[in-house]
Amino acid sequence: PCEITSYLYKQAADLVISKDNNDIERKFWKDDFSVDSSENCTLISGSLPTWDISNKKMTFSTSGQFCYGFQLPSNDNFVGEMFFKPQTVSSMSDRCGILAYKDDNNFAYINIGYNSTTSRTYKFIKTGGVVILNDFAAHTGTYHESNPAKVTIVNTNGTIVIKGYYPQSGGGFVTTSNDQISLAISDGYRIGLVNGVTLNPVDVIAFGIRPSISYSDDFTSDTVSGANGRYQAVTGTVAYD
Repeated sequence: PCEITSYLYKQAADLVISKDNNDIERKFWKDDFSVDSSENCTLISGSLPTWDISNKKMTFSTSGQFCYGFQLPSNDNFVGEMFFKPQTVSSMSDRCGILAYKDDNNFAYINIGYNSTTSRTYKFIKTGGVVILNDFAAHTGTYHESNPAKVTIVNTNGTIVIKGYYPQSGGGFVTTSNDQISLAISDGYRIGLVNGVTLNPVDVIAFGIRPSISYSDDFTSDTVSGANGRYQAVTGTVAYD
């Protein structure tokens, strides 16, 4: 396995990590917060978080929205995950989520908050300058305050689904169909984070994207030699059998 960490973000859109049997480039990246990658982020509103490289986390102390600098091809299927938790869980106003942003007239996000008994999923979609969704879903339950919540983004053939998951007291996560949004995207969208903080700082502890299809080759045809060969010998030779 390999990963593009934060110090490679400037080149992330140009790096080919693997190809499937249809020559589709598939890229993935991960920010482990081991370096300050803020120079590769575009602030949309509010304030940028701080990169705590000593503790490998990103901390929002005030509300803000930002996106990373590279664009997501709409036809490049991928799965993304972000994990976060407030430093002190006491208010659903201390929340975080994933943002898909093209410009000020075209963006969407899921932004979630929780305490030990209540959770709330804020949902927003704006396309062509028109707000088509601005709502929230509220739940009651038993949530694990010391475990992180999760927000995912999945792109399937140009349709993204962003969804929130809440930590359960017995382990794992819980979610419902009301904790998600769906949006058809075009080329030019970028991925980022959205945050609302009124009382307590929020820590993002992991954030990354991976392709939904990994590289595979069943060798039923010659993908080794000739003009279509995909392999290069480091030492010795490579041949198709």
